[in-house]
Amino acid sequence: MRVFGPALRPLSLAGLLLSCGSLAMAQKDVSLHYRFILEGAPSASSGMVWLFHYSWNRLEKFELARILDGEAWIALDERKLAREVKPDPKVESYLLLVDFGGSWYRSGNIKPAKLFDDFSAALDALGQTRRDSRGRTTLTLPPYAERQVTLQYPDGRPLVSRQVPVAIYVYDYNHCAAHFGIDLGAQRTDKRGVLHLRAGEYPLYLDIPYWTNERRRYCINPGLKLTKPAPYMTIKRIWDVPEEKFEVTVSSADGNPLSGANIEESDCTKTCGRLVRSVGKTGPDGKATVLLHPAAIDSLDMTLPSGQQRTLSPQELAELTLTGQLRIVW
Repeated sequence: MRVFGPALRPLSLAGLLLSCGSLAMAQKDVSLHYRFILEGAPSASSGMVWLFHYSWNRLEKFELARILDGEAWIALDERKLAREVKPDPKVESYLLLVDFGGSWYRSGNIKPAKLFDDFSAALDALGQTRRDSRGRTTLTLPPYAERQVTLQYPDGRPLVSRQVPVAIYVYDYNHCAAHFGIDLGAQRTDKRGVLHLRAGEYPLYLDIPYWTNERRRYCINPGLKLTKPAPYMTIKRIWDVPEEKFEVTVSSADGNPLSGANIEESDCTKTCGRLVRSVGKTGPDGKATVLLHPAAIDSLDMTLPSGQQRTLSPQELAELTLTGQLRIVW
């Protein structure tokens, strides 16, 4: 005991300190008391504080706290994160969204490794803060601001009377680049192509398709992300591609017309899957007059009432677009 006692005592203390350090690291948490105020509002409101998280696979959200008469207690630790929030093991980012008094507020993205360190700073950045002696934070959220987005064709012509769904941009980090966000409703462009929006200072997403020229063929894109919350913005895109009239005649091998053949056009798209639209059916004479996008078409498919299907060959499609008509013998 005289030999080993003194040597063991410092080692035990070091081990104890190491153990306490590991325990402290394992207990990262946030425990916050907030009072939310909407600037200019006559009284306190209610709402919700959400934690969103996304990976390549999916977007998820978790209800962190309810705001009742402006007051909210927000608590999150690593155990709750693992057991209740359940983020993907390869989570890319977190962000906070506050739904308060009918208005939405979005934080910046938070890196997974910095979630607990940057949590309160991300929330505070949504407005003006004041902390009292009891540890409560009063967060005054700004009212929505006017934002004008002008949509034009490349030559400067306005995109008139087009209905445009608007959302808070949240996530399109997936293999299809499909957007998921918070719906803010739809607005219609005026005679100058202007959308009059009211929103916070966060990225927006306009769910309006547009076309780009990809190697002498037009491809459709799903929508527009507005990364900068500028009060005035002009966006020029190809909003439509020309439609042209074509005639298709379908008959059987013995020369009888085939009626009721449904014709579908698939256009080039920059997202997953195909952009398919039905363009017409053959009548009793086996003929159909259809409006196609010759500059964007990927394929033309026909389906008989019996369920038989056929896709035009590249040679048949080229003949149709060059001559304006095509006879198909099924």
